[in-house]
Amino acid sequence: MVTRCHLISIQATGSGLVAMITYMQLAIQCQSIVDAKSSNIRKIYKDHMEKLKDAPAERTFQRWYENGCKFIILVAGGSFFILIIIAGLEIRWKITMMRFEVIRQVARMLRQPGTSTAQLIKDHIIPTIAWIRSHMPISLQNLFCPVFLTRVGVGETLDCTDLSLTDRVFDEFKQKSFTLPARDMETWGICIPAVTEQPLVIDSKGISCLPAILRCMNECHSGITAVGVTVIQTSYDRSHKNNVCFPAKTDRRQNAVWTEGERVKAKAGEIVQDLNDLRSKLDKMYVTGCRTEDSYVRIPMGILQGNGLDLRNSDGSLMAFICSSLPDAIRDGLTSSLLACFDGKQ
Repeated sequence: MVTRCHLISIQATGSGLVAMITYMQLAIQCQSIVDAKSSNIRKIYKDHMEKLKDAPAERTFQRWYENGCKFIILVAGGSFFILIIIAGLEIRWKITMMRFEVIRQVARMLRQPGTSTAQLIKDHIIPTIAWIRSHMPISLQNLFCPVFLTRVGVGETLDCTDLSLTDRVFDEFKQKSFTLPARDMETWGICIPAVTEQPLVIDSKGISCLPAILRCMNECHSGITAVGVTVIQTSYDRSHKNNVCFPAKTDRRQNAVWTEGERVKAKAGEIVQDLNDLRSKLDKMYVTGCRTEDSYVRIPMGILQGNGLDLRNSDGSLMAFICSSLPDAIRDGLTSSLLACFDGKQ
C-alpha cells in the first residue's frame, strides 16, 4: 500500500508537469494569434472558443491563459527545469494564485540574483536546476506554435539544456512591455556545459518521455534513508485547564518583556545528560498533567539515539518532534531562505 501511495505521488508530479506545459502551449498559441491579428484574449475566445460544444467559460479560459503566462515567465527566469522543481514540490496551484508582479520579480531575481537572495539562488536553486538538467535533459519537439518558433529563429526541436537558446525563445513572449534583464551567466555557469546524456523528448503528440521522467524521480526518492526516532511518552495533558489558556501577555509591549524573560529562563535551563535523564525530568515536570515548575530543560542533540526525538502527550498526540538529520547544505541556507520571504529591508 505504501509503495502504491508512493507511485501515485510520483505520477501526480508528472501530471503537474504536463498541466504546466499545456498551459504554456495555450498561452503561446493565443499570443501568436494576438500578434498576427492585432486581437486580444477576449476576442480569441469569442471567435474560436465560444462556439465549441464543451467550451469553457470565458473567465476559465482567461485563467488558463494567465496560468500559462506565469509559467512562461518563471521558465524565462529559471530555465525550463524550474517546472520540474515546481511539480516536485507540488506548488503549481500556489504559483497560479500569485500576482503577476510577484512572478515577474521572482524571474528577475533568478536571472540576476540580488543581495538578499543571492545565497539562496546560488547555493540551492541553481545547483538543483543544474542537477536536474544533467540527469534529466529534456528537449521540446514541435510543442509550441510554429509561427512563434519561426519568428524566434528556432527549428522543430528546442534543447532545454541550452540556456541561451531557451532565453531567446521565452524572451520573445511579450507581456505588457515586460522584459527580463540579461541572465548573469557567471552565476549560472554550472548550467552552461553541454549535456552528453540522451535527452528526453516532449513532442506534440504527448509527453512520450513521461515514463522516463517518472523513473528518474523515483530513483531520486529511492535514495532517501529512514531516520531513527526515539519516542518518549509524557504525562502532559493537553486538555488540562492550565494548558488551554494563553500564558503570554496580550499587550504587545508586555508580551515582548514576557517573551524575553522566558528566553532567559530557557537559556538557563538544566541540560539533560541522556535519554533516561530526559524521561525522568519530564516525569517530574508534568506530575499533574501540567507544568509544576516554572523552568525549562535543554536537550543536547548528542544524546539522541538516531536522528529524531518524538515527544508525545498523555493521549498519544504529538507534543514536539526534533530531527537532527537535516543536511548541512539545507541547514546552512536556512537564514537566506527565511530572508527571501521578506523584502530585505530589515
